[in-house]
Amino acid sequence: MLVLIGLGLESKDISVRGVEALRRASKILLEKYTTPMEEEYVEYLEKESGKKIVLVKRSELEENLRRTVEEAKKSDLAILIPGDPMIATTHRIIIEEASSQGIGTEVIHAASIFTAAIGASGLDIYRFGPIVTIPFWHQNYTPASFLDALSRNLSANEHTLILLDINSEENRTMRIGEALSIIENASSKSKSTIINQDTKIIVLANVGKKTEKVIYSSVKYLKDNAKIESILKNKSLCLILPSTPTFAEARFISRLEREYSNIS
Repeated sequence: MLVLIGLGLESKDISVRGVEALRRASKILLEKYTTPMEEEYVEYLEKESGKKIVLVKRSELEENLRRTVEEAKKSDLAILIPGDPMIATTHRIIIEEASSQGIGTEVIHAASIFTAAIGASGLDIYRFGPIVTIPFWHQNYTPASFLDALSRNLSANEHTLILLDINSEENRTMRIGEALSIIENASSKSKSTIINQDTKIIVLANVGKKTEKVIYSSVKYLKDNAKIESILKNKSLCLILPSTPTFAEARFISRLEREYSNIS
């Protein structure tokens, strides 16, 4: 049996079903690519399962997919995945490979940033368009295509959840200053006016955790305020670019704006 187990967003978010599956498993892998993982959470999982957890990169799962899945033929193999297991393409491929080998599978779902961030923003999930990702820029790699997706969503009067790239080598997500600089440079490069200094966005930090922060303010305020940078430091971030809000949405996000409007 091959079991994919979601870890949710915060330490100990794993479900009772997930813990029980860990205890039955002969081997446990933890795929860490999708989000930074606290060492304390790994220690907790090892204590609850009574087994040493093997950390694997997504590339290792992909490259050794058939061999990894074959281990589930004789005994239970558990793969731990931050968030919800079936959001990322790689994990669907794992299920397909197991099925092709006649191996039974089970998926134990958990909280995902995709729903939790939208819930924390107070915006209506039915008014969101396609999700956008802002990648890190490198020499000779400065993509600005995410602006096209933002433009399409705004034209349809749809909100956009913006995911920020992950630096797996440094085990961190993109910082707010980095994200805003890339947006600014991409806008200049593409001569886009979708996002400017006065555009208001929602910044969501450490969603689903005790240290969660949600800020609604202008790009200029977020970029120039050292206090905001300090508040968001070392937190996992995502952004939301709202379209025209409904009355109920506007009332909720105005509260988010007031909370940080006087920080200097």
